[in-house]
Amino acid sequence: MEKLLQYLGNTNYFKNFIDAYKQNEELKIVNTNDNVSILLLTHLFNNSDEDMILVTPNLYKAQKLFDSFSEILDSEFLSFFPQDEFITTEMLAMSTEFKLERINTIRKIIEKKKSIIITNTTGLIKYLIPKSKWETAILRLGIGDVVDIKTLPETLVSYGYRREVTVEKQ
Repeated sequence: MEKLLQYLGNTNYFKNFIDAYKQNEELKIVNTNDNVSILLLTHLFNNSDEDMILVTPNLYKAQKLFDSFSEILDSEFLSFFPQDEFITTEMLAMSTEFKLERINTIRKIIEKKKSIIITNTTGLIKYLIPKSKWETAILRLGIGDVVDIKTLPETLVSYGYRREVTVEKQ
């Protein structure tokens, strides 16, 4: 894949695209197919020091785009921020998998790990708590740490966890 990106990176089209990007010009990818667009965006990402956010019209297309990028990009550089599109779905049975994906994406943002973030329109416009609140809510526990067994549950409950006798799911 690297050789293909290198070859394409030497074409005039890719060179002009990178130059336009560096000059903050408006970029449009037209008259191409999804695969060429993905290669172009991967090349742009590899030649930039910035994160990239890609927004699709719906969750299905976001998942397909994420799957396509997963085939050519290392997972450490790829983040998925899926958001259920229907309020009833969100209220009744929000996907645990989606929650974990969003939390992992937010963690990468906080840790300033360069990545391509793929989301759908609902994921882009949904209100989130400020980044500073996420940062102050980080609790790191390591081997050998001493933890106050009385305050730890209170802290976890304040972060949104529930007290349970037995954990049934991960």
